[in-house]
Amino acid sequence: MPTFNDEQLMILHVFVQLTSIISALGCLGVIYHIVFVDTKRFGSNRTTLFLAVSDLLTASTTVLAQYTINGPLSSGSPDVASVMCQVQAFGHQTFFLQSAAWNTVMALNVLLLFVFKYPYSELPKLDRIYALTIYPITTISGIVVVALGTSGGTTIWCSISGNYNVLRMLVFFMPLWIMFAFNIGVYSYIGYQLKKCQQKLRPHTAARATVIASKELLAIPKESNGRRMSGDSVMSNTAARAKRRQSIGTGSLFAEKRDPVARYASKVSVFIAGFFIVFGPASLTRILNLTASGAPYAVYVIHTLTEPLAGGITSLIYFNRVRKVRQQGGATTTTGSSAVRSHEASANGATA
Repeated sequence: MPTFNDEQLMILHVFVQLTSIISALGCLGVIYHIVFVDTKRFGSNRTTLFLAVSDLLTASTTVLAQYTINGPLSSGSPDVASVMCQVQAFGHQTFFLQSAAWNTVMALNVLLLFVFKYPYSELPKLDRIYALTIYPITTISGIVVVALGTSGGTTIWCSISGNYNVLRMLVFFMPLWIMFAFNIGVYSYIGYQLKKCQQKLRPHTAARATVIASKELLAIPKESNGRRMSGDSVMSNTAARAKRRQSIGTGSLFAEKRDPVARYASKVSVFIAGFFIVFGPASLTRILNLTASGAPYAVYVIHTLTEPLAGGITSLIYFNRVRKVRQQGGATTTTGSSAVRSHEASANGATA
């Protein structure tokens, strides 16, 4: 494990605290929105809620940063872990793995939907099984870490001490890397499936657009003075209307009401990408620390800016999805209203 000077350690300390605070605030926002605002989607958002709670608990331990190693919460001796160091080590072992597990659960759900054709409406019923599996296993692993007296400083915070590298690999990084590999596989599978869906939709979309354009050309509208519109005006007007109808008829692959499975897969793919951002640098740090020179300082900086930011990334992804859903709803309403007004205007013109 490399050694850094006091100034470098202070920078890492500040980064860990800053990203932990951002994560905590973001998680509180997600939890509040799911529980008190978007109550209609509580069932489908329950997994995200569990993920946000895990990220919040993680942030509550990482915000202590190096205070438990060489600060006011330390024991004063590098060979003795203080009570708060043990608490932080327990939180790191337990809640980080919980967060990774809930991300993996989302990936598993996608696999159940696409491969095993599991009903989308039945997914919320699996949350209880997932919770009864994840919480006991991760909590027991955290208790074991503390009970064996393996807690200690690891440059950034307290976790499993560097004196117990084998245990650290077995109970923390190996489960993390297994979930990492599984998520990469599912992420690749999602991309393949969505690409296949788009290829299937493309011929249908083109044919539908051609039919709509042909129908529009058969009914050339009149200008206000009673003359027929010019060919260029007709073509541009027809193309615009055909494009609007095509988007309404075919819909986006991730449209809110047309395909909930595709929408869920899209959401999960973003969460998996966030998982890679959070845990990738941590894994790189661990791998480089197995070498003689250890991980360079720049890698530690990236580590402190990503791993404690798990809750911030979760909240960013969640609220971005909320914004997109609202925009899609608004666009659908506006388009529908315009269509109604256009139909009424045509009817009035015909009557006149």
